[in-house]
Amino acid sequence: MADSQFPTLVSRTRDSNSATNTLFVAVSDGVDTALVTAGGALNVIANSNSGVDIGDVDVTSVIPGTGATNLGKAEDAAHTTGDVGVMLLSKRTDAAASSAGTDGDYATINTSANGDVYVTLDSETVTVGTITTSVVPGTGATHLGKAEDAAHTTGDTGVMALAVRDDAGATLSSATGDYEPLHLDASGNLRVAGTFSPADNKAEDAAHTSGDTGSFALGVRNDAAGTTFTSANGDYSPIAVDSAGRIGISDLGGSISVDDNASSLTVDGTVTVDTITTSVTPGTGATHLGKAEDAAHTTGDVGVMLLSKRTDVAASSAGTDGDYATINTNSAGDMYVTLDTEIVRISATTAANSATNPIYVQVVSTGVLANEIHNYSTSSAVASDATSNHDYTVTGTTFLLKSVIFSVSGGGKAEVQTGPVATLVSIAVGFVPQAGGTVTLKFDPPREVPSTSTGTIRVIRTNRAGAVQDVYSTIIGNDVA
Repeated sequence: MADSQFPTLVSRTRDSNSATNTLFVAVSDGVDTALVTAGGALNVIANSNSGVDIGDVDVTSVIPGTGATNLGKAEDAAHTTGDVGVMLLSKRTDAAASSAGTDGDYATINTSANGDVYVTLDSETVTVGTITTSVVPGTGATHLGKAEDAAHTTGDTGVMALAVRDDAGATLSSATGDYEPLHLDASGNLRVAGTFSPADNKAEDAAHTSGDTGSFALGVRNDAAGTTFTSANGDYSPIAVDSAGRIGISDLGGSISVDDNASSLTVDGTVTVDTITTSVTPGTGATHLGKAEDAAHTTGDVGVMLLSKRTDVAASSAGTDGDYATINTNSAGDMYVTLDTEIVRISATTAANSATNPIYVQVVSTGVLANEIHNYSTSSAVASDATSNHDYTVTGTTFLLKSVIFSVSGGGKAEVQTGPVATLVSIAVGFVPQAGGTVTLKFDPPREVPSTSTGTIRVIRTNRAGAVQDVYSTIIGNDVA
C-alpha cells in the first residue's frame, strides 16, 4: 500500500518486500476470489495436468470413503484383492505404567517390549503363558471334562488332580471343614489315616455320619508299564503303582503329566496354562475389548489398538501382489502413503525470485482496511508550567503516525510519545515561542505503533507562557485493521 508518504515501498510494513514482509493480494479470475482458511492455508483444487510438477504438498486431510483404495471400509463389504486399510498403533511401554494425560483423555494402547498388550481385567492381573493348541470346555473325547456315566473311549483325555508332598504327615489346613489336598510321602505314596477293618466299608448311597471311617484302597506294583491285569473289558482291576508307589494315569492314547513346582497343567505336552485369577468374557460393554457398531463413547472405555510395522526406509512389504500385508510407518510413527503416483510440490526456497521460484505473497479473502485518523483535543485554562496529555489508543492492529499539530496562544512545548501505555517512549519534541503559534511534527516514513499491550500515541502539552492559557493538538495517521 503506497501513499504520499512512501510512494515507492510496496509491502505490508512499507519496507522492502521480502519473505517476511509480504504483499497482501487477492487471487481472482474476475468473478471469484480464492479463499484462505483460518490457519492460513490456501483453498485449492489440484486438477490432473500430465507432465506438470507443482512442487511438494503436505497432505493435512484425508477424505473418508469406502472404495477399494479408500482407507475406510463399509460394513459387511466383501474383501477384494488390493484393498487398503488402516492399522492402529500402540505405544511401547517396557515397564507397565499409566498413559499420559488425565481421566477422560484419549490414550494409547500400551504394549511391552515384545509387543504384548497390557490388559487389566476388573483390577485383577491375568497371566496366560504360550498356548500352542486350544482348550475347549465340554465333555467330549478330547475335552478335559467328562459327563457322569459316560462310556470310556480309546483316546479320551482328562485331568490329573494334584497332591502335596508331606514328609512329616502334618496337617496342612487350618481347621476342620476346610478343603485339603491329598498328601504324599517322600516316595510319592498316598498318605491314608486309620486302619482297615470290614467295618470301614461303606454301603452304596449310605448317608454320611460324623466320625465315620473308611477303607484304604490297595494298588498293585507294576514295574512294567502297560501290563494288563484283567482278562477282559469290564472286569474289576487293581490300581497299578510303579516301584516308587506312584499311581500312573493313562488316557490309553497318551500321558497326562502335572508339574506341581510351576503350578501348571500340561496336556499332551503341548498346552500350558498359568494360574488364572479372573476370567475374560467376550462382549461390547465399557470394560470389554470389543465395541458395538455406532456405540457412544463412555469415559473409561477400553479397546484394541492395531499394530503397524516400523520400516525406517520406505520399501515394499514382504509377499507378493494380492497377499495381506502390514501398514508401514517410519521411525517417527508417520505412515507411508502413496497418492495415485502424482507428486505435488510447493517451493519453499529463499533464492531470487524467478518464474520457477515465485514471490512470497499472503493471500487473503478480503482487502486490508485502514482508517484515516485526525484526532483533535483541547484543554482549557492550563496553569503556567503545567501539562495536559492528549492520548489516542490504537483500535486496529497497527497505527501509522504521520504527524502531530500543536497550537497555543503563548509559549508552549509538545512532546510526542508512542508504545505500550505502560512503557511509552519519547520520539519527538516541538516548541512554540512566547508570541504563540503552531508547530507541526511530521514522520516520514510514518511511525508504526502496534496495538500490543494497549498501543498509545501521547502528546504531552506544556504551558510555557507564564500565565493560564488553552492548549490544542491533533494526531494524524492511519489505524490499520
